[in-house]
Amino acid sequence: MLRNSLDILFKNKSLFLETWVQNAILLVAQLVNKEGVLLTYNDFIALYNFPVSVRKFSMVLGAIPSGTLMLYKNTDSSISTYLIGKICFSQEIGDNNKKIRSLFQGDIVSLPYIISYWNRYVPDINWKTVWMIPHKYLIVNKVKEVSFKILNKCYPASHYMVKFKRDINTNCTFCGDHPETVTHLFWYCSSTQRFWKEFSRFVIVHILREFSLRWENVLFCFFKFPKKNDKCFL
Repeated sequence: MLRNSLDILFKNKSLFLETWVQNAILLVAQLVNKEGVLLTYNDFIALYNFPVSVRKFSMVLGAIPSGTLMLYKNTDSSISTYLIGKICFSQEIGDNNKKIRSLFQGDIVSLPYIISYWNRYVPDINWKTVWMIPHKYLIVNKVKEVSFKILNKCYPASHYMVKFKRDINTNCTFCGDHPETVTHLFWYCSSTQRFWKEFSRFVIVHILREFSLRWENVLFCFFKFPKKNDKCFL
């Protein structure tokens, strides 16, 4: 949706009339003449040639703010740079925002940059599963926060924080032998490795004998397992 369309409201709600959309009536510029004056009802019918009641026509034109109309005064409304926005109209007033959102969600093509970044290192990531894990289990907010920061490459490990403060010790807080990067802190550190070995041993004994933990399982918080192992929830 383009600029200022959020100001085009009827009783404080967005508008959507399906027949108008079907007839490609989407722009404020389509409702004004060359002098920037709103079309009359007869002019509108003659120009677009589809049935619309006087009440609905008046409702739509009455929803356009006077400030928006002023931008069309003495301008050529056919010039695209003067288009204020796409107007979406609706007969079902109570369901407007949901319908308008669905019109534009299909056009969203940009993806978070971290998807392309991590896909270079780990193939076949099921991102739908990754995004939903924090909401699927009883995970405390602190764990959710840490997971989010790791995935989005903004976890405040010392190696990352040196970008903002150069005179800090970048060695690992636990072992002190290596630079504290995210991968070292959560996987390669000797202290962390002891934890993961104990964790893996517990899973192998009590849940899944074929379990083998890898860095991507820790990073993306999931582990693929055969469907027959219903009791496995990793």
